[in-house]
Amino acid sequence: MAGILLRAAREQWDDEILNIGTGRGWSVAEVVAALSCAAGREIQVTYTKPEMGSDDVVVADTTRLQRRLGDAFAFSDLHSTLREMWSALTSS
Repeated sequence: MAGILLRAAREQWDDEILNIGTGRGWSVAEVVAALSCAAGREIQVTYTKPEMGSDDVVVADTTRLQRRLGDAFAFSDLHSTLREMWSALTSS
């Protein structure tokens, strides 16, 4: 994912909105667990009742990104993607 963001910056994709994702939906609990693993620490979460009208599942449509990147479009599993993101965010 970090590589895609760098490429977007270099190629000046600022006129385009592109969804980044795996094409698969993840529950909040799955994302929290994977991010906790990537961060190497427990993340405290407080669950509340969903707001009226909120979606149970949301999956980003990555078609534009796939067209833009072609064969270079490949995401690994959720855990690897979050580890890469966490590493990029926390490196100095």
